[in-house]
Amino acid sequence: MGSVGRDRVRQALSDTAKFLDSIVDQTMKGINKGQSLNDILHGIKLDEELLKKPYLRPVYDDPHFIVHNLWRQYCGWWDFNPAHLRPVKDSLLAEEICQLTGGAEKVARRAIDVASKGDLNLAVQLIDYAVKAKPSSRDVHEAAVKIYSLKVAAEPSTMAKGVYRSFLVDSENFLDGTKSNL
Repeated sequence: MGSVGRDRVRQALSDTAKFLDSIVDQTMKGINKGQSLNDILHGIKLDEELLKKPYLRPVYDDPHFIVHNLWRQYCGWWDFNPAHLRPVKDSLLAEEICQLTGGAEKVARRAIDVASKGDLNLAVQLIDYAVKAKPSSRDVHEAAVKIYSLKVAAEPSTMAKGVYRSFLVDSENFLDGTKSNL
């Protein structure tokens, strides 16, 4: 291998180490300050210049998944949210939230509105509540298809695309009458 190849390998490995060290350092600082997993996930600052490197783009994995893994390694399952200590069943929580806000269809419409404004993460959370609260609603599943289609298109990570695509397919299957995991 010539010096150009050696220099490129050295640069790629150095950049990767710098990128990973930053994620580990930020996560550990958050853990040591007693921050919740949610706060750490939303506080991580990724080096945008390094993310432009072809070998550090989140094509397969996502840098935030590293935070989850570090959390599990050092903190276990506890995420510092007292509601998660003995959580209510997801569908029960979804039904309650949807009831408080006017019904699952209304939450689904809000999810589409939120998605149209660019906040796909919030839209996914809202549509998840709507689907869990009223899994038999065509309107809710039509909204879910729209939102999950946008989320799949927006995700750079293959792993994340796959997760969102599975929920998209579940709603598509519901709408066309085939078997669903819902």
